[in-house]
Amino acid sequence: MNTIKTDLRGAIVKSPFFWMSLPVIAALGLWACGTDSNDEEPTLKIESPANGSTVAGPNVLVRVATTHFSFGAAGAGKVSAAQHDVTGGHVHIWLDNSSRLDGNTVKDLFTADTATISVTTPGVHYLVVGGANANHDDVEGMEDSVSFTVTLP
Repeated sequence: MNTIKTDLRGAIVKSPFFWMSLPVIAALGLWACGTDSNDEEPTLKIESPANGSTVAGPNVLVRVATTHFSFGAAGAGKVSAAQHDVTGGHVHIWLDNSSRLDGNTVKDLFTADTATISVTTPGVHYLVVGGANANHDDVEGMEDSVSFTVTLP
């Protein structure tokens, strides 16, 4: 017959075996969740300009951070059907056009994590940046936006 041991407050006392088995249980849980990077979706985050910031124009530095995404020349590279670990991709930039309904409204595209865009009108601007694969199709879920203010000399 098993008996449950309790301390003076009535809390159940765990055996030393219980505490030693916790790291094994945790490791099995992580393994079961699938930590394979090929299961991760590509992501994009605008690092610069920061949301709500004021920057000196007319040349504005745009910097993005991406995961599971490799830059390449537009129209080159390969893209997996599931869009995991996109290679040969690039980034589309829309300035002051949040709807992005017309592909011709792309302000610029770049094939690296930084670019400089020209903003010649002072005031508040809205920037949308989105990942695209080699054939210019948007990469689902890979988009970020910020608003920022430009000052001119």
